[in-house]
Amino acid sequence: MHRGEQRPRYKIDGFTLLTADKSKFKDDQTNKEVTVTEYFKKQYHRQLVYGACLPCVVVKKKKDLYFPVEVCRILEGQRYKRQLGPRATADFIKIACTKPEERERRIRQDATRQMNFENNPDFKAWGMHIDTRDLMTLNARILAVPNLICDSASSKPHITIKDGAWNIQKFLVGSKLTSWAIAVFGSEQYMPTAAINDFIRQLVAAAAPRGLNIVNKTPILVRANSFEDPSVVLDRVYLSADYRDPATNQKVPPQLIMCLLDGKAKQSKLYSPCKKWGDCKVGAMTQCISYAQLQQQRSMALYCNNLVLKLNMKLGGVNFKLAPKTLGRWGDEPCMIIGCDVTHGPPGSGSPSIAVLAATMDDTFGRYAVEYTIQPPRREIIDNFGAMLKSLLNQFLSRSRTKPKRILVFRDGVSEGMANTIMEKEIDEIKKTCIDLSPKFQPEITVVAVQKRHHTRFFPTDQNRDRSQNCLPGTVVDTVIAHNYEFDFFLQSHAGIQGTSRPTHYQVLYDDFGFGADALQNFCYHLCFTYGRCMRSVSVVTPVFYADMAGYRIRTHLKDYSKWSTEDSKRTSDSQEDPSSYFEPLNPRLKGLMWFV
Repeated sequence: MHRGEQRPRYKIDGFTLLTADKSKFKDDQTNKEVTVTEYFKKQYHRQLVYGACLPCVVVKKKKDLYFPVEVCRILEGQRYKRQLGPRATADFIKIACTKPEERERRIRQDATRQMNFENNPDFKAWGMHIDTRDLMTLNARILAVPNLICDSASSKPHITIKDGAWNIQKFLVGSKLTSWAIAVFGSEQYMPTAAINDFIRQLVAAAAPRGLNIVNKTPILVRANSFEDPSVVLDRVYLSADYRDPATNQKVPPQLIMCLLDGKAKQSKLYSPCKKWGDCKVGAMTQCISYAQLQQQRSMALYCNNLVLKLNMKLGGVNFKLAPKTLGRWGDEPCMIIGCDVTHGPPGSGSPSIAVLAATMDDTFGRYAVEYTIQPPRREIIDNFGAMLKSLLNQFLSRSRTKPKRILVFRDGVSEGMANTIMEKEIDEIKKTCIDLSPKFQPEITVVAVQKRHHTRFFPTDQNRDRSQNCLPGTVVDTVIAHNYEFDFFLQSHAGIQGTSRPTHYQVLYDDFGFGADALQNFCYHLCFTYGRCMRSVSVVTPVFYADMAGYRIRTHLKDYSKWSTEDSKRTSDSQEDPSSYFEPLNPRLKGLMWFV
């Protein structure tokens, strides 16, 4: 603004700590230090209005350049790459919840009005024409739902699935909860004991028919004092859980600590400390619950039923499984299915990335173990892949008394440009790890890339749609928009709840098994029905879902979460320290358990 018509563009690197009146630099003409305010008055005859109260913009060139905020203008139309604030996040969610018909209408309008393809000179020069009158029409197929089994002792163990959802009366494998306690992070006035006891009664009532045996129906309640450190509170709760084994009369360590929090559980400032205490310090299962949810009596039964699904898995149970005839060749011999994911810190943060492998441990595909490694920020290639796989294979061998004959890997987060790198590095590590375990151990390996971050959307052309007006679950497209000669397809495996559903793109990178298109598409779809936390098919294969969940959970193990603010974008990217040193390690007592669900 201070240079008239000359308006060079710069990339902002940051802001000065001092105001323009106090920020100094060496003037090349006089070789003396001057303030930014003095320089602008002398050089441009401009007296700064906000020099006493606003900092300067810092621009990196050959040396640092300082510009007063009041002489700068932000270019319009730039993409914001950092974490959104609360208001922007709320606006984004509203846009994401746009119904399919409305989204389709907007796409048609924007393609015609905003893109303006017809008047694009580059398109005209090359003789290109884009028809914006209609969207591309594709042929799709609807895959058949799988057969699920719950209570194997029942005369009718098979589950009826409708619109991608189902209900079960009893778990395939129930678990037992004997020793547990509840930490109440609120006063009697805001979280009365009577309401908590009523919740416990409803939880016990919901658990019994499903096969989760809650032996101790009156757990100890311990209230936190004002401003008491969460770890200190939880230590008291852990020691207060006074359940004794009837056979030995010895005190049993608590299997589960429930934490009653204010607000939404995961958004509470106490959520991360509670999880880090359970996962790292003592090695006990934790379950954070929003007290606000306990006040919703109309939905309490549904909430308790969903909570029982999680608790059964945490305590070692299996909720349901795919029927043997659904598995086909994958049920003939021992196999391991692995989900791989790398989760990154918030946009603009220098927080380390977390690479996770989540692998099935039995033929139900319902029990998982996870291994993880901490690596430098934004690194997509998985470090220590071989070491993590070796640990998972040893755990599989310990539980199943045999090695898997087949290994199916679903690799999330693979962009088109990364496929060759994944092929060269990670697939080689899988083969090498197997040979290291035993020269004769050479399982069939199949690696499939999984991608959710794309802009492809499907809109049904007839009335054959779900309640949210999206395509039916099981919709698969493998022509026209799929690759000409590579093995890939789009699968919309879930029933939409609100907004426009996004299909998942699957691409086979390597295949020893010799999957046919129909066989792999069906198997991927069926795996979306094995996610144990709900009774609905999910949008991506369950192993990837669990790997993603574990990655976000491990981020709560940061030693000091407050250090990783979105403003501090270079804390570890320039650091020579081992990224894992910023995290508390997982307690060995939880190894092989589903602590992350």
